[in-house]
Order: sequence, then structure tokens, then C-alpha cells
Amino acid sequence: MARNLHARYRITGTLTATTPIHVGGYGDSPDTDMPLARNGAGALYVPGTSLAGVLRSWCQQAFGKDATELLWGFQGRPSDVTPTLQHKRAAEPLWSSQPHNRTGQSSFIWLEDALVQMPEGAPVEIRDGVGLDRVWGTAASGIKYDRAILPRGTILPLEMTVEIAGRYATTETSRCETPEAFPARVQRTEAILGHLLSALQHGDIPLGAARTRGLGRVTCTVKRVLRQQLDSREGILAVLQGQGRTVSSKVLRKAAPATRPKPQPRLTLTIRWRPRGALMVQAGYNGVGVDILPLVSATAQGVALVLPGSSIKGALRSQAERIVRTVRGHQAWAQSEGRQRFLTQMEELPLISALFGSRAQAREDQPEPPPGPQLGLGALAVEDCYACDIMPSQAWRDLAAAPAPAEQSYAQQELHKVLNTLQRFSVAHHVAIDRWTGGAAHGMLFSVLAPENLAWHDMRLHLDLGRLLPSDHLPGLMLLLLTVRDLLQHRLPLGFATNRGMGEVEVLACQFAGTDLEAVDLAGLADIEVTDASFQALDAGLRASLTQAWQEWMTREG
Repeated sequence: MARNLHARYRITGTLTATTPIHVGGYGDSPDTDMPLARNGAGALYVPGTSLAGVLRSWCQQAFGKDATELLWGFQGRPSDVTPTLQHKRAAEPLWSSQPHNRTGQSSFIWLEDALVQMPEGAPVEIRDGVGLDRVWGTAASGIKYDRAILPRGTILPLEMTVEIAGRYATTETSRCETPEAFPARVQRTEAILGHLLSALQHGDIPLGAARTRGLGRVTCTVKRVLRQQLDSREGILAVLQGQGRTVSSKVLRKAAPATRPKPQPRLTLTIRWRPRGALMVQAGYNGVGVDILPLVSATAQGVALVLPGSSIKGALRSQAERIVRTVRGHQAWAQSEGRQRFLTQMEELPLISALFGSRAQAREDQPEPPPGPQLGLGALAVEDCYACDIMPSQAWRDLAAAPAPAEQSYAQQELHKVLNTLQRFSVAHHVAIDRWTGGAAHGMLFSVLAPENLAWHDMRLHLDLGRLLPSDHLPGLMLLLLTVRDLLQHRLPLGFATNRGMGEVEVLACQFAGTDLEAVDLAGLADIEVTDASFQALDAGLRASLTQAWQEWMTREG
């Protein structure tokens, strides 16, 4: 059945990845455990369903379930609409041209598939991941995986169509819309669209997998928002000629000033730091002239060393678990073995799961999730952190793929030639000692390409307080501050070989900023800079509230 439409918005633009992205595809790959999505022609792409999913999720969080379903569609049964909801909807202007007690409604928003446009010369990257056993501190059994990612700077074309329903006709299940209600509904829909585009432009809607572990940050550049009128002869003729009226997201937001997103309390910690020695994350591949290489990622100008958000978040989680297990006297011993042992260790501390995340199957035994924040996606997100020094991509490939000549002197000459090009790197040689003979163990000589005196960009941590239960706001924040305190006091090394002299960091300052913090009584955290582990820059009343909440949580959970 053709829809009665009032207007249509055609939106075009580009999404630019400010961090790497992973949108998974179907099927196996010989190169990686988690391949990227490819279309029928074998080209990398992001399905429109993936784009629609994250945009719908943001709308539901910002404007509620009812408004989201009536714009993005829904499925259900007539019995799903309770008498109370029927009465409520009968008393308010409807948002859809379809009766609300039908079995469903299709979406008024369409998103096209986006073909991937990677930076010139940048390849698809592979990121390794591993779970750590909480008892032994080594790799957990069966928790080693790798993931293909699109590099930073990848561009995705955005093509979006939004339709606005016309005036409602009288049927057995819906009433005729009043003259006053129709323009109000149109204005509310336009305001929601304007706020959605604004959130995309500000990079507030991440895309793809591992969004809290450094991946998925995108910003949108809107090229055109074209409004086409569909309920008049002149408007239809203009549509056939490809014409319409160009508007901006700002104009759309002003269509209904009272329609605003719900408060979304978020806290951002920007950590200014520098390494106190060699610091790196090991790449998932070995070089030829050098055995162990640091992990690098593509940029617009070349490649740069990177501390993945997953690595930083893993170190923070490990320290937070150590704090919680210490204050509660809780050991990490698990009776199960293998993969299940690791999963049991991950789920036995509820506050840790809420703050850092847990596996999606945590609530699979419940047919319908209870109201409120859900387990799964963690409240804390950590961005990838890049080194400031940019290296030529070709020079880095030459180093990784340098041949190994028979004459050692020639090999060393070629290696030093590349190192002189890259600067700030040195080769460290290591050997394991045979415990019986006291000599070098057979086959245990290896080399590491260690970075020296590199400058790094700031670390950024984002805490979404809306994903925590109200009773966990202060304890969760206190736990995060205790973890950051250990980072300030040089107790928390990062990256590779932290037990062998590498990875020590010095924090220069920690800047607090946030949005809608007054909704959770944390407005005192906005625009504060902390330079010492005592957090004296925080308001004294807030420090007292945090301390009291932490003690009450320990008593309650203990």
C-alpha cells in the first residue's frame, strides 16, 4: 500500500573515521578470525543495516522508545499494546499514518550501503586480542583472536532518506488528525532529524564493533539536506526535476525548540602523559631483520605507533579488578577450566562488568531484559592513542620485510640504513639463559625494535554514566578515579614487556570535562585539571560523597 507522505528529506554526506573501524561480515577468512564485511562484488562496504542500527539506538536513547518506533518502525502483536498505552496514544498527536495497534510498521528512514574508501596506500590492518587469566596473568586458554579493521581516515559515503507521513485519515483504529496536531508532528520529526545529524557531526555516534575499545569513532560532513514536498502538485513536479529546498541541521533543530534529546551524562578524562622509557605494543607479525616490531597504524601522512584502546582499557580493567578483589578479599580462583574459566572470572564482579563490559550472553537466561542499564557494552570507552611522530609508510614496510642476507655485517648495514631513516628507534637484543648450563638457551635469541623518546597524543577516556545504575554512579566513578590514581603514581605500566623494564608512563595532568553532569549531581567535575594523585582539585564535598559511597558499596557488596 502506498503511503500518504507530506515531505521527504534526502541527506548526503561523508563519514570519516577518526579511529579504525570494524564492521564484520559473514563467513570465514584464512587471514583473520573476524573479517570485514564485503558485498557481492567482493568490495569492502558497511551495510545500511549497520548504519541504521547505531542511528536507531541513539534515537531511542535520546528520545525514547515510542518516538523511535514510530519513526524507525516496529514489530509486535495487537496484544502488545496495553490499554494504558492505547489510551495514552489516543490522547496525543500520533506520529505515524498507520494504526498503532497493528502488528508492525516499516521504517520511514532509509540508509544506503556505504562502499569503503580507504586512504591511499593504506592496507586493511589486523589487530590481535587476547584474554588474560586472572590467576596466572598469562594468556587464557581459547581467548586468542584477531580482527581486521579499516584504518583511520577511511571515508564512508552517507546517503539517507527520511519521509514524513501526511495527514492521518479516519479509520476504525485511528482518528483524524487535528489541524494543529499535524504541523506540530512535522516539526517534532524535523527536530529529531536535526539533532541526529548534529550528533553525527560531533562524532557522538560510534559505528561497528569494539566501540569502547578504541574503534568506531566517526565524524560526519553533511554535504546537502534537500527537502522535497510530496503533498502538492508543484512539489511533485519539483521532485521529478530533482529539485527541492536546501536546509541545515541547525534549521531543523529550531523547528521544534522544545524537542530536545534527553540528558545523557558523560564524563571525559583527557590524560596528558609521556613515556619514561621504551613503550610499545607488539605487532601481530614478526619482521625479518628484527623479530619483534611495535604495532603501527595508518594515518593520512604515513604510519604511527599506536596504543590500542583495547590495550589501555585492558590494563585499566586489570588494575580495577585488583583493587576490587583486594578490598573485598575475593580470590579469582575458578573451578572450571579452559575458556569457561576465563568467562567465569570476567563475570564474578558486577561493578567491573558494568564499568568495563561483559559478554553479550550475560542475560540470555532472561526472555525480556529488565528496565534500566543492561550488561554487555561497558560504560567506559577508551580511544586509541597515537604517537606524534609520523613515519613514511614505505620506510616502515622496508624495515618489516627487509631480507636476511647470509653475511651478518651486510644485514646490519641495511638495518641501520632503515633505522637512520626512521629515527627514534633502536634494536635491543635479548637471550634466555639455560638454567642448567648457565649459557644462552638454544633458539632463544631474539631482537626487539624499541622506540625511544617518542611524543604521544593524549589518552582519552569516556564514561557514559547513563549505562550505570544510579546506585553505581559514585562507586563506579570512585573505582575509575582510584585506577587513574595508580596511573598518576607510576604503578600502572602500559603495553609490551611491562615486567621487563618497558611501559612505564608519567602522567602530567588529567583534565575532566563532561556533558549533562548536573543530571547526576556531578556538575563539580566539569572543567577540572588534576596533577597529583590526591585529587585535591576536586570539590571537598564531592570527595566526601565519593568516599562515603565507596565505603557503603564495600559494605554492601562485602
